[in-house]
Amino acid sequence: SGDDDALRAYDQFGEHVGNAICIILYALDPEKVVIGGSIAQSFEYFDKGLRRSLSKFAYEKSRDNIEIIYSATPNIAILGSAALIYNLNESTVQSFNVQ
Repeated sequence: SGDDDALRAYDQFGEHVGNAICIILYALDPEKVVIGGSIAQSFEYFDKGLRRSLSKFAYEKSRDNIEIIYSATPNIAILGSAALIYNLNESTVQSFNVQ
């Protein structure tokens, strides 16, 4: 049926998102990952596939400590980018003030 096909597609999508998060974990080992935008509204359909994908991550401590947050905040990507730039500017200013 169409519903079963759609659920399988979401599950597969979740596995792909989980694989992408695994790559981010290998490179950066963040404490949190925020998923926003329109896909966050359907997390209940792909979360299981995402978690299954993450369960295969090699480093247990990183895998167990990662917090995945689904945000319904409008324009979360823009806000996240602005926060990164703000933090970058703050650390740059502080490093130049050290004597």
